[in-house]
Amino acid sequence: MADEKPNIQIEVDPDGNMKYYPKEFHTKRGKKIIWTCDNHPFAVQFLNISPLEWTGPQHNNGGVLAGTVKNNTKFDTYMYACAVYASGQVYLDAACPAIIIDP
Repeated sequence: MADEKPNIQIEVDPDGNMKYYPKEFHTKRGKKIIWTCDNHPFAVQFLNISPLEWTGPQHNNGGVLAGTVKNNTKFDTYMYACAVYASGQVYLDAACPAIIIDP
């Protein structure tokens, strides 16, 4: 995974606001999704059913998270929550970003 380019980059500003690049990510069944976060520990949790088969745990200690969109995933928008540990605090974004599975 180290040689693969991340699809979604997460940043936490000094006020604890999280930003996602891109905020809505369009992809297709069978495609891999990779998140990174400024070398901060972080976790991702889908609000309902996850459209992904995870490559490892849904949390890390400052590296990357990755999963592949399941081949039977419904074409839809999947909201997820993100928690990041930065500057001695845990920041939570409960439902802003989304993965959109296109036909």
